[in-house]
Amino acid sequence: MATSATPGRSSPQTKPPIPRDLSSRLEAPRARHGNALKVVIEVLERLFDAVAVFTGTVLAYNVYRLVGLGRRVEYPVGWLTTAAIAFSVVFILLLEHLGEYRSGSLLGVRETERVLRAAWYSVFLVFPIAFFSGRSYSRLVVLFVAAVVPICVLIVRQFSFRVIERLCIAGDLLRPAAIYGSGRSARKVYSALLRSPKLGLKPVAFLDEKETDRSKHVFEASYHRKNSAQVIAMPITIELLKDLQISSLVLCELPPASKLSVVEECCRQAGVEVYLSPGLMHSEDQSIEFVDIDGMLFARTAGVNHVSLYDLFKRVFDVLAAGVITLVISPILLAIALAVKFSSRGKILFVQERVGRGGTQFAMYKFRSMHADAPKYAFSPREVEDPRITLIGRFLRRTSLDELPQLFNVIRGEMSLVGPRPEMPFIVERYTPQQRRRLDVKPGITGLWQLSADRAYLIHENIEYDLYYVRNRNFFLDLAVLVHTAVFAARGV
Repeated sequence: MATSATPGRSSPQTKPPIPRDLSSRLEAPRARHGNALKVVIEVLERLFDAVAVFTGTVLAYNVYRLVGLGRRVEYPVGWLTTAAIAFSVVFILLLEHLGEYRSGSLLGVRETERVLRAAWYSVFLVFPIAFFSGRSYSRLVVLFVAAVVPICVLIVRQFSFRVIERLCIAGDLLRPAAIYGSGRSARKVYSALLRSPKLGLKPVAFLDEKETDRSKHVFEASYHRKNSAQVIAMPITIELLKDLQISSLVLCELPPASKLSVVEECCRQAGVEVYLSPGLMHSEDQSIEFVDIDGMLFARTAGVNHVSLYDLFKRVFDVLAAGVITLVISPILLAIALAVKFSSRGKILFVQERVGRGGTQFAMYKFRSMHADAPKYAFSPREVEDPRITLIGRFLRRTSLDELPQLFNVIRGEMSLVGPRPEMPFIVERYTPQQRRRLDVKPGITGLWQLSADRAYLIHENIEYDLYYVRNRNFFLDLAVLVHTAVFAARGV
């Protein structure tokens, strides 16, 4: 559909009506800023966390008494209550300092990382004070508290997130927003806004005049197709923006150069804020840092985030954890090996050259999940119904049990438990300079990409997950990824 030369004006003949199911959702009044309710929500966030920390501290002590390990140390109820309150206060202050209560997503790997970090920091701050108070305490209590409290906080947050989300909706704090574009980038933005109600934006529609299917809906990037918004295949006009009653427009792709000024003018006249998604900004390059030198701001290219002590500690953790896990699950490994051997012709293990840290190639192990005559070096099947996959292979790939032999790669030092997935040499040869940054760290068995809904797509098409990990990796982030991986595995996701 062509737009008129006058910004924001379209002829009556070319302006189709807004879809009925969408217009019915837009009859609600525009969102209002309820300052009082916002304060209540901010207080509730911290209160829920404080209750979880207090409960976790008391529960950890009772678990310690129940297990009966080491020398029994009894605490009076009054002293235990005081210690739990002090621990809760320190924990909340640390979460505040770590930026946990900003207007971002309430749930996710980064949130889990901050909870784990706050738990251990609180332990090292509070219990030395208890030591100098003259009262003896067991080091096992400290370990139980550091382990139980994060679990309690994460469980309570499953409930508190729903409460806060309902309060935002009931209090009319969510302002309608539209997303320009309907591709994968737009879907990610849609999902991010849904998971972050405190941002105050409620995505109600996608705008994409190139779309030919007028009944198309875009679903959120999650494993369950629960929430969706309709794609409006119309050019952006002032009338459309006003009819949608939106307050914000998120650009996930740039309009054609000939229409960019028209879109900007329409948004200005309709009083609509414009946001740019990260994919449209040159600052997407995460290797750029800004430093202040004597009052002058300089941009510099940052090197790889090498943390020698972290790398050493991670290596020790990888070897110990992989060794213990291999020993514990050895009966499972044997059962899978026998199932693979007798279910189809071919070897038990599938050995393939992959590219690791610094471009070094190594032999990666997996339980064979495809028929022996399947091409050894080709793009991995995206669907479990792929005819190359064996019957037992479908189960192994769905549960990721085919990846278990990579524990031996971890012990050998070629891989880590957490990191970007290693890719085949013919794919790495096509890497752009930006994609090659994922080779700055050891590849891993699991990582951020595996925890996202985008793992259904090719790894190198979702490089932002790996770039985030490379720039922000730390021990608590690794623990958070492992926790989420364990939860996903338990849920069969």
